[in-house]
Amino acid sequence: MTRSTDRKRLLGLALLAAAAFLPRLVRRLRQRRITLEETARRVAEDKDFVLLDVRTAADYHGELGHIKGSLNIPLEELEQRLEELTPHQARPIGLICTTDRRSSAAARLLRKQGFADVAVVSGGIKAWSASPES
Repeated sequence: MTRSTDRKRLLGLALLAAAAFLPRLVRRLRQRRITLEETARRVAEDKDFVLLDVRTAADYHGELGHIKGSLNIPLEELEQRLEELTPHQARPIGLICTTDRRSSAAARLLRKQGFADVAVVSGGIKAWSASPES
């Protein structure tokens, strides 16, 4: 093989790799996030704000606890329990889990169902528990 052929193959592989990861990167960049400080302020002051904890019930009531006033609907049950959130569809919703993986998945699901104002709490309940806001 020539150097030119090797370069073309490497370029082709690089383009394939970029194409494979691009959708994930775009989703991550589009994901709206809110800080712990913003979450604390909204929980305390914004009557329209809904904080949805998508951890399991055991985690919600477990060692890390939960944020007072939050709703608990585990991610695994969210699709089947969407009717519980219908009254809140036009309200801003903050999503929290242990870190932010489940809440990111919940945000995608809620957006597909027409919930326009959803945001993931950066760092999740672990960061919340370690912060002065908790």
